[in-house]
Amino acid sequence: MIISFSGIDCCGKSSQIQLLVEYFREHGERPMHFWRKSPFEPRARATYVWIRGGYTPLFSAVKRMWRRLLPEVVPSARTSDAREKLMSKKFWRRLWLHIAIFDLFFECVVRVRFYNLLGAAVVSDRYWWDSEVDFRVNFPCEEFWNWLSWKLLKSCAAVPDNSFLIQVPLEESLRRSELKREPFPDTPEKRAARCGLYQTMWRERSFDLLDGTLPLSDLHAQVVRKVTGFTSARGHALRGLKAP
Repeated sequence: MIISFSGIDCCGKSSQIQLLVEYFREHGERPMHFWRKSPFEPRARATYVWIRGGYTPLFSAVKRMWRRLLPEVVPSARTSDAREKLMSKKFWRRLWLHIAIFDLFFECVVRVRFYNLLGAAVVSDRYWWDSEVDFRVNFPCEEFWNWLSWKLLKSCAAVPDNSFLIQVPLEESLRRSELKREPFPDTPEKRAARCGLYQTMWRERSFDLLDGTLPLSDLHAQVVRKVTGFTSARGHALRGLKAP
């Protein structure tokens, strides 16, 4: 099975993912990494992935290579002014988007399915639709959703069995961002735009909506009940898992 968590920054995705992975571990499951330390090590049954277009491992490696080869052209992540100047150029902006979409294709079409073939439950922090929100906010002048590469991604990506959307009020998200001291926080305007896009997405897709202002334990109980209910109904129950 595949489980995805979506929502704006500081809505509580990481906390719920950590609680779910720990729940798997306590009930006979454990997080999985692709390379096992020993060929005799028992195969793991649950794995965590983080999917955000333009920032996943493959694209990050490409950016590091570009910065070594073209240090005067490709700025570092910390030089936001230089990055904005580069992305104002149509060629570099579209090249960035196309590579990011290819990267998402690898993550959502190849990697997630591969883990599933190994018998793992995949817990995903964000999915391709979260990157759609990112792209719409950061590149409003590009109609990437009409590109063939984007349409292929949407049609070929693995479909999660459970997709959770955690929502919090904009003010609460800003308060949490200040408490966490995020290094590159969105402006209030961008964060508000993300909230609106997630609202539209929720109306168009079959997400399980979670109230991010509830206590962590209450949200976790809702997640586990939903996940174990699905596995029991479909006959794919994770061994030993029971809803609280």
